[in-house]
Amino acid sequence: MTENMIESGIIGLDKILGGGFESSSLILIAGTAGVGKSTFVLQALSNAAKKGAKALYLPITSNTNKDFAHFTSHYSFHNDQVIIHPIDRSTAEKDPLSVLIDIGNIIASSKANIIAIDPITPLGIGFPSHEQRRFIYTFDSMTTEWNCLVLVTGELLHSELHKAPITHVVDGIIQLSSKTNEFTDVRHLEVLKLSGSSNERMTGRHQYNINSDGIRVFPRLVISDSDNSDNFGSIDVVHRASTGIVLLDDMIMGGIPKKSSILLSGYSGTGKTTIGLQFIHAGLKDKEAGVIVSFYDTPAQLLQKAHYLGLNLDEYIKNGMLKIIHILPIDACPSEHSILISQIVEEIGAKRLLFDGISDLEVIIPETIALREHIRLLTRYLKHVGVTSIFTIELSILAENATITDSKIAFVMDGWIQLSHNKTDLRINKTITILKLSASGYDSNVREFEITKDGIRILP
Repeated sequence: MTENMIESGIIGLDKILGGGFESSSLILIAGTAGVGKSTFVLQALSNAAKKGAKALYLPITSNTNKDFAHFTSHYSFHNDQVIIHPIDRSTAEKDPLSVLIDIGNIIASSKANIIAIDPITPLGIGFPSHEQRRFIYTFDSMTTEWNCLVLVTGELLHSELHKAPITHVVDGIIQLSSKTNEFTDVRHLEVLKLSGSSNERMTGRHQYNINSDGIRVFPRLVISDSDNSDNFGSIDVVHRASTGIVLLDDMIMGGIPKKSSILLSGYSGTGKTTIGLQFIHAGLKDKEAGVIVSFYDTPAQLLQKAHYLGLNLDEYIKNGMLKIIHILPIDACPSEHSILISQIVEEIGAKRLLFDGISDLEVIIPETIALREHIRLLTRYLKHVGVTSIFTIELSILAENATITDSKIAFVMDGWIQLSHNKTDLRINKTITILKLSASGYDSNVREFEITKDGIRILP
């Protein structure tokens, strides 16, 4: 971050911005009602005030200072040093030029380093379009004279931005949006424009949430294509990771190529979790730290399943070589979840990961394309840090073969192993088939297997 930058103070945002905002710039925070625009600017003002800056908040509203003091007091970032000077909304709409002069006088007397006008859109709203543009150009000239960071909010949809005169004069545009699915609200932040920003600025949409601490942004797991360290982007075809199942290792020529991501699909009860636990245990025995991610099974349930198979994972939990991440899908923010995974992987230097039940991700990422992209970013990150991973997905009991969704997820994986049930007159036989394994030979025959108290046993 350069000296002429001001940090936003919003967790995760400065990483996306490449350090923060230019100290003399005009930034538009756009979005519909309820997405957190006011919280955004108040949080930035409060954090700047804590560092000694003079912060001025100019809400265009019918509320009073007390109303806003009450609003901000609910947040942990609340700072009494932020100067609040409400501007009457009806006056701003009827006589915007006089209000603009008043704003200039207020700013000049305050000598503020950072200012927020919330929202800017009522100013000049009654003018014809050509007069609106002229008014905005006047506003832009004034902000240049103020020589400080000016944050303005606008009640604008993404589709409305190109028509709004304010967007043509600002140095940066941050779009906030919210979409409600069946279970939760999904919020996204996207930096659409940022003049003079660092090359480290992160593009694309990033998730955020709002709680009593204010806004927190969760940057996507993005890795530079220019990073060629440790053969980035390539699986290790020389070194293999044992699955812990001898005959399965034989089927894949000695084990899973290290740094691969393998999709393990199958119906309920076919042994997906069992194979995953044996894979993790085999790594732990070879002093490779591991991470288990589960939406469905709690840590206690996973350890109980491991005990049944004769796998003692408790000792590895105690010595820190194994971490279990468990969270209910309804409580999960996908980007936050990925960041948590990356933090724990790097904390313990994990070399293996079991993601047991990516089907549950569909609860919070119902769109197939978005789900595939989320998994692609995660597997790309794991490959980058040298982690070999298995992802399990549950097939519908009504489907005879893998579904379109499963095949699209398998598209971003290095390997695909499918478990199935085959019914006969007397019993149900379980079968295992390797459908795909990049950069490696494999046995493509359908093989029967059993689940015993010692784990998976593939039949000769």
